[in-house]
Amino acid sequence: MSVRSTTALYATTLLGVAGCASPGLPPGGPERHVPPAIVRIQPDTNSVSVRGREFVIKFDEVISERPSNASSLADLVLISPRSGAPRVDWHRSSISIRPSKGWKANTAYTVTLLPGVADLRGNVMKTATVVTFSTGASIPDTHLSGTIFDWLTGIPSNSGLVEAHPVNDTTTVYLAASDSIGHYSMRGLPPAQYSVRGIIDANRNRALDPSEAYDTTGVYLKDSLNLELLAFAHDSTGPKLGNVRPGDSVTVHATFETPLDPRVPLTTSEFRLTGPDSTGIAIVSVKPFTPDTAVHAPTAPPVTQSAIPIPLRRPTRATMILPKPTRPLLVREIVLVIATPLRPGITYRLTALNATGPTGKKLSSDKTFELPKPVAHPDSTSTKKPATTNIAQPGHVGGRSR
Repeated sequence: MSVRSTTALYATTLLGVAGCASPGLPPGGPERHVPPAIVRIQPDTNSVSVRGREFVIKFDEVISERPSNASSLADLVLISPRSGAPRVDWHRSSISIRPSKGWKANTAYTVTLLPGVADLRGNVMKTATVVTFSTGASIPDTHLSGTIFDWLTGIPSNSGLVEAHPVNDTTTVYLAASDSIGHYSMRGLPPAQYSVRGIIDANRNRALDPSEAYDTTGVYLKDSLNLELLAFAHDSTGPKLGNVRPGDSVTVHATFETPLDPRVPLTTSEFRLTGPDSTGIAIVSVKPFTPDTAVHAPTAPPVTQSAIPIPLRRPTRATMILPKPTRPLLVREIVLVIATPLRPGITYRLTALNATGPTGKKLSSDKTFELPKPVAHPDSTSTKKPATTNIAQPGHVGGRSR
């Protein structure tokens, strides 16, 4: 090789090294801090006459096989109507979804991808995506929606699972999950009579466990219907008196171990208050104890219905307020006003007669209590200087001059 060729090769090598070392983006581009975005859904929402075995969601980057808030990607997928657990397969930057028994003909389906999909850097999708399509020629123009609440606290449930069972079909179950403010929505249900059940699915296993609160009601769905669900723990017995304490000398606070039905009016005839000699004490009034329960909600993640989800506009964190039930809450604590003041140190007995719970179960129970005696405080004057005794001084008798 000539000197000229060697020099040219050396210069070219230097230029290549300089190019690699020049300032610019690192290999692979800048580190990403946003969650995966959906770029394609097949079939997309409102599609009809759908054929094919799989429902596919394509993302703009590789996603993790392990979501942030579930054990598997299948835990983030709801297929309505339900047909066993959904089958979800991971394909790096996409997932394929299908029912365990395949898609039925002439059926409108809703597929929900819940929040929780993450990329390999841990960026998590905060939005849910809902797509409705049909294997038949049309999608029924129906909509069942509403809010599921914890009836005891009045707080909307962000772990609600709502099921709609056609009364003339024991095999079909439509379902939807609630969002962070308790709202749920079902679309494309055939017009029919339904039994609707709302569960506060605390462990998110998509089943009703014995200790979980739920509400059940029947509705006829013709087109659109807004249905409020008030979930509560269904006890096998009626409400029993728990803690009873005086509020002051003329009020008594009573708490029940299980709640009272707010649809049954509280009356003074349902309670009896007696003293130590079984003398009755007149009850002037009884009413539920209602503390201030105003709560501000966090900003709710939006639910989208598009191949490329677009976040919905929501009120800011400072202005958004949780929805409240339109019906009165379950009653756990009541306040009784009495005619005769309670006496300290005396034992009294409060009896509740046929207290009615939300399931209609009734129970009578009683509890004793007393108004504590005043606590004797040390004499505040003990810290003062002791009083001096007048001592007669020379020339004085009894403090007066002779």
